[in-house]
Amino acid sequence: MHNPTKLLLLFVLISRFLLAETFTLPVFPDTQAMLDGRFKKLDQFKAQLNWIVENNQKLKIPFVLHVGDIINFDTNDQHMWISASEGFALLDRAGIPYALANGNHDNAAVFGTGSAAPGDTHANLRNTNQFNKFFPTSRFGNQRGCCEPGKSENSYHTFTAGGLNWLVLTLEFCSRQAPVDWARTVLPRYPDHNVIILTHYHLSGRGEIVTGNAGYGDLSPQQIFDQLVTRFSNIRMVLSGHVTFSATRNDPGVYGNRIYQILQNYQSEDHGGGYLRLLEVDTDAGTISGYMYSPYYNKTREDASAFKFEAVDFVRNTTIKAGDTPRQFHLGLPQGREPFGVTFKASVSDRNADIAISLGTSTSAVQGVGIRFDQTGLIKALNGRTLSAESEIPYTPDTSYLFRIQLDPQAGRYSAFVTPPDGPEVALAKGYPINSSSTESEVFESAEVIIDGESLGSLTISPFLVVKPLPVSKQPALTVAAPLAVGDNSEHSAEKTIDQNPSTYWEAQGKMHWLLYDLGEVKSIDYVKIAWARGNSQTTHFDLQASTHLNTAWTTVPGPFKSGDTTNEAETFDFPDVAARYIRIMPRGNSVDDPTAISEVEIWGR
Repeated sequence: MHNPTKLLLLFVLISRFLLAETFTLPVFPDTQAMLDGRFKKLDQFKAQLNWIVENNQKLKIPFVLHVGDIINFDTNDQHMWISASEGFALLDRAGIPYALANGNHDNAAVFGTGSAAPGDTHANLRNTNQFNKFFPTSRFGNQRGCCEPGKSENSYHTFTAGGLNWLVLTLEFCSRQAPVDWARTVLPRYPDHNVIILTHYHLSGRGEIVTGNAGYGDLSPQQIFDQLVTRFSNIRMVLSGHVTFSATRNDPGVYGNRIYQILQNYQSEDHGGGYLRLLEVDTDAGTISGYMYSPYYNKTREDASAFKFEAVDFVRNTTIKAGDTPRQFHLGLPQGREPFGVTFKASVSDRNADIAISLGTSTSAVQGVGIRFDQTGLIKALNGRTLSAESEIPYTPDTSYLFRIQLDPQAGRYSAFVTPPDGPEVALAKGYPINSSSTESEVFESAEVIIDGESLGSLTISPFLVVKPLPVSKQPALTVAAPLAVGDNSEHSAEKTIDQNPSTYWEAQGKMHWLLYDLGEVKSIDYVKIAWARGNSQTTHFDLQASTHLNTAWTTVPGPFKSGDTTNEAETFDFPDVAARYIRIMPRGNSVDDPTAISEVEIWGR
């Protein structure tokens, strides 16, 4: 006999998805207690997965997400990992794609009854061997790339739903700097995608963005929010767990987009109760609704866990037809003339019209720079109304091309690049002058699309995604804590290198000595400045090493490095950005075999 209550609830759920542009994203809160064999709650977990498979078509489920803490801790028999793997195999067999965040319990940081594992907790946190063993990259059919080869804790996945493109970016617990920097290179390539960031730790139970790193992570959620989340206008959601129970918040990004942040975790109540967060996304109505539903109990929570965001401005393409009035798009750039980049995607339906996409200032929308699809079937750089190309490529109608324009308004230069669907990126213009009569007070603030000609064709274009470098600290990143050294003496100690007095210096004889600087927390290091006390009379060879933790391996920064022999002033030694809390300077000898002497050191970054 059928349960009338259950049938009624299912009817209500299905009725919400009669409109074509509405779909559901099931989100797993922390499942660690349900998979812990001591509590005998595995049936709750199985009910969640079976329900998703059974209702996949009815509720238009395009993708499934998990906020991390899949398991409680690893055991000798690995029963939790086995149960998790077998559970998600149901989705594998049903062809339902998913992404998993890596929680602080999904690695080697926790053992036994859930306490910290022996050894260095920070290093153990990044040991994700078992996670990637049971969930190798081959299981994620929609995964498009990883920060580190073969490791899915920092990865991105794409899917299409509600008539729009979506990208899910997974970030590790209190991420290292390197994955955040990597993510900043991924998102500009997807200006036409709505981005969901899936990470284990972001909101507190009070709905506040967490400012600490749990004591053993790297960056705090607030630092990640400031460096990454707020700085890309295609980011729409951040999903997290770790703390109980439910919370939401809605913050603006730098370029005016709204960022919807959602917490869900019920592990401390009936070991999770089999609850899923069901996100109903209606791209036509511009809404995101959420509630907690347990397939195990066939019950929806009637409490503050339910919410609805309205007036959501989803990322979507715009189609402009021949004969339309020239269309302008606001870039949302803050005031200023610092260098910036703009990325966007565009495709045209035929080759019978000139289509210009130009960036401009407040006084003239077309005086700036851009690109053009011309009537001869070529993509070229555009400077004002003049075509000027370092190179050009043919285009295929109804094919999307990724464009990247880098501008330095103060220097009056720009570069333009295009990436075809099959790659690689091609430079259309590099370091060309900006054809502009703008004054120094004006800023580039708009993009304009103009279609010339009598074609009946059209252009489809994504939103314009502005990419600006992170602000670099105007002060050295070095903390006030005294540096450490091997091989100095009391008169010329390591502290002399940060006293801002060029007449004092650190000194040591031979090659078996070094200076070590503690920045207090992991930072992205851009370069170092070193003033050599005898720099006007000798050259010094040296290595630079970096580490995120004293008990982990040191990484040698790409060099080699050698000082000049003409000045005692600070010299800048640049290298690819490196994430580190500790920087070590290791002299390897000098040209006259005198003691090594360094008067000042500055470490720059953010």
